Amino acid sequence: LLYLVIAVPRLVDLFPLVTSPTLTGLQSAMAEGGAATLVWVHIIAFDLFVGRWMYLESRNREIHPLVMAPVLVVTILFAPIGFLVFLGVRATRTVT
Repeated sequence: LLYLVIAVPRLVDLFPLVTSPTLTGLQSAMAEGGAATLVWVHIIAFDLFVGRWMYLESRNREIHPLVMAPVLVVTILFAPIGFLVFLGVRATRTVT
């Protein structure tokens, strides 16, 4: 909901930014508070959905919570690194 409230009034500016992104364009947009908030909301939502999937997958594969806790923390802080660590841990366990 927060994403929609912030994004809809800025769609005219956002559309070219996401369809033909440039580093300069992204830097300019990030200097504006609303765009920075959109990016932050997007990142947090993605991290939480990926983290939830990882958690559920770890339960399914019976990976101990003490193994998953630091992996989930790393995922929230550094999503791609945490996800890769999880894939490594996941590869060691089969579905029961």
